[in-house]
Amino acid sequence: MPGRQRTRLKHEFFLLGLLYHRPRHGYDLLKAIRQSPGLSAIWYVKSGRIYALLDRLEKAGMVTAAQVESHSAPSRKQFTLTPAGEKAYLAWVQQPVGHGRDMRLIFPARLYFALQLGEETALRLIDAQRRECAAWLEGVKSQAQTEEDFFARQIDHYRTGQIEAMLVWLDSCEWEITTHPIHHSTTRRPK
Repeated sequence: MPGRQRTRLKHEFFLLGLLYHRPRHGYDLLKAIRQSPGLSAIWYVKSGRIYALLDRLEKAGMVTAAQVESHSAPSRKQFTLTPAGEKAYLAWVQQPVGHGRDMRLIFPARLYFALQLGEETALRLIDAQRRECAAWLEGVKSQAQTEEDFFARQIDHYRTGQIEAMLVWLDSCEWEITTHPIHHSTTRRPK
């Protein structure tokens, strides 16, 4: 994906993650999101949006679609990850987010999918994100307002508190994974 397009894509990677283990049709993807307590907590999506995102991914060469006939139901379009889609997804899922605003939606999704690739992948992601957050914290502290301006000091205090809370949460995630192993399937279905 071109760099400019990559920065705009967010939810599309969620779909790539759901397609990583096996091909699915749009309704299966919607059902997987709605039935996952983790994903449904961070992303509510309507069926029309799913198909628009899948269309965008198909145009970008990340997925292919094929009509699948069924004796008991109408034919449906089934989506499969392409090698380019797999490569983009695996790069995305293992990278920390670069902005604090992405810690609410994007990082939890990456962690969700990283856990499906294995606990070690998830722990590496947490460690990389911890380093990223520590750099943000250092940056805020180094630019902190020391002057008399009440509002500027409070904004710095708020930003520092947010990043510190992120670091505490990352520690909690790591502790939970290391003390209560989570078992996810890491094998892919044959294409």
